[in-house]
Order: sequence, then C-alpha cells, then structure tokens
Amino acid sequence: MKRFGVPNEARPFVADLRAIGRTGIHTYPALTDSCLLELPVVTGFASPQAPVAERARIFIDALERAIETRLRGKDQLTARMFFGYGEHAGVSSRDRYYAIAKLHGKPGWNGFRQEPLDRHLVAVFLALHALGEESSGFATAVPAPAAASRSRPLVAGGDYVLVSREVTYNFPQQDGAVREILDARVVEATADNVTRWRQTKYYRGTSKLAQPEFTLFGPGDLSILRESPERRDVPARGHLLQVQFHRPLQRGEQAEFTIVMRQAVHYSDLVKADHHDGWRIEPIIPTAAFRVGVRFPPDCRPRVVWHYEDLPSVLAPGVPTEANTLNLDETGYAGYEWSDLLVGYAYGLEWEW
Repeated sequence: MKRFGVPNEARPFVADLRAIGRTGIHTYPALTDSCLLELPVVTGFASPQAPVAERARIFIDALERAIETRLRGKDQLTARMFFGYGEHAGVSSRDRYYAIAKLHGKPGWNGFRQEPLDRHLVAVFLALHALGEESSGFATAVPAPAAASRSRPLVAGGDYVLVSREVTYNFPQQDGAVREILDARVVEATADNVTRWRQTKYYRGTSKLAQPEFTLFGPGDLSILRESPERRDVPARGHLLQVQFHRPLQRGEQAEFTIVMRQAVHYSDLVKADHHDGWRIEPIIPTAAFRVGVRFPPDCRPRVVWHYEDLPSVLAPGVPTEANTLNLDETGYAGYEWSDLLVGYAYGLEWEW
C-alpha cells in the first residue's frame, strides 16, 4: 500500500502545469522554455526544425484537446478554469482559483491547491501522455521486458500466449478471516511440446502463519518450485508456481486452469486510511483479454475504485477521475475488462481507503 504522490517521472511536467495556472495558458511567459514542449503530443506534430513558438502553439492546442477528449465532468471544468480556456481566458487567477475551490466544495483556494491540485494535474499530464501515445501509434511505449525472449522460457511466457485471464479478489468478510483470490486463465501454445506453465505469486506479510494455500482446478499438477527468502525489510513474499500439464500442448492447443489462493489476513494488512492498493498486470507476452474484479465486505468499503490502462509502469496506477472511477454494486463488487493488451504497459484496478 502507498500514499498518493506525484510520480517522479511526472514531477517536472506537473510543476510546469501548475505554473501555467498563475497566468493562464495564453499568457504564460515561460511556456517556450517548458519541458512540456518535449512531450510526444508536441514532438509528434512538430518538425525537428520547428521554432519554439510553433511548438508552444501546438502544445496549447494539444492541452485543450486533452481536456476536451480525455477528462469529464468536474475534472474537465476544473482544467478549463485552471488553464484559462474558453470563457475563462483572461480571467484573473484569483477569480479562477476561487471558482475551482467553490466547484469542489472547498472554503477557499488553500483547501485545493496542495494534494487535490496535484492529483488533478497528474490527471491532466496523463491525458496529455495518452494523447501523445495515441497519435504516435504507441511508438513511445516503455520497451517491453526481455522476458518474451528465449532467455527466460516458460517463467513468464515462453512458448505460449495468454488468450484470457480473469482474477477475482474476494476480501475477507471479517478481520482475521480468509481472503480468496481466483486466478483463471486460458493459454495457447505457440510451439510443440509445451509441458508446463510457471509464474511467481506475491503476497503481503512475512509471517509463516500468513502463508497462503494454493489449489489448482484444471488439468495438470501444481507445485511450488521456490519460495522467496524471509526478510524483515520486504513487505511481501513470493512463490514460484508451476503447473505441469498431463499431456504436452502442441502448437495451437489450449489449456484452461484456475489457481485459487486462500490466506488468513488482518484488515490492518490490507486497509490503511489515505493509502491505495490494487491489482495490476503488465503483459510480457501477447494477451488477448484480461479482467479483474474485487469484492469488498460491507463494513470495509474503499473511498474510491478506479481502472487504468496503457500506462508505463512508472506512471501506474494513475489517479481516479470521473472518467475512470467505478461504482461498487450492492454486493461490494467492482470489475473491469481489457482486450488486446499492449506488451510493456500496465493495466489494473486500484482502490483508495
């Protein structure tokens, strides 16, 4: 679990976005010197020889486009006010700040200008990032890990692709009870004589009493090949699991199986006020479909749940916005599904207490 913080990689961009609010986008004097002009959403549309004034104009248009297409509701209106677009152009920062504070139910700007504004500006930065990735055909992606190469066969992919995966995370119904995680998948062999599947499963807690139980449903035999060493400074442990198929898979053949992890936990291990936690996948092999769902108990519901996708690992899990927030149903469940996941990007569900 972590508290909110601006990702290190985003800090210089967020700082420059914050500075723009003091004057508004159209009169910000330092825009031509800003690192914001180096974002793909600008460089993807400007020639290498483009003068800085042209790149600044491209950024102004791109920021407005990101606000209008990537943000919704209060997030969109807040951005229009803060950066001075449309009817808010030329309005003093004092009046714009007051309107934003009022929009969010704050008694004054001091109630919004710190963490709430940081969260908003991270959302704006991610909207710009997504627009740049989209316009470049995801050419600016973080390089995919080398695990898809032959140097690490079968540990995280190897001779198969992931046709589908569905994770269901059931929180314990009371403190000290068992949490249950069902991890169902369909893999398809891309070579002949694929005999096994392997993956490392991580869980919180270093106590021997907190070790989980793993059960396999489907054809094959489940074994634990290696357990990570116990260290007091590491808040999680891991097991390298292996499913040995009863019959080797030939190219194009599929295997469907589910691994269930059950573990007794305390709420204090999973719940901490103002902290966030979640479930993430970062594909290193082709993945056609992935779904994750979480069910929270009636007396332990998070403040917010959101989904994220197509993010470099260093920017995940993003921040909750009106565009990506999920509502819990009457049973406390929220879920989301992705298709045709991009190798090297992060996808997941996150919740904050």
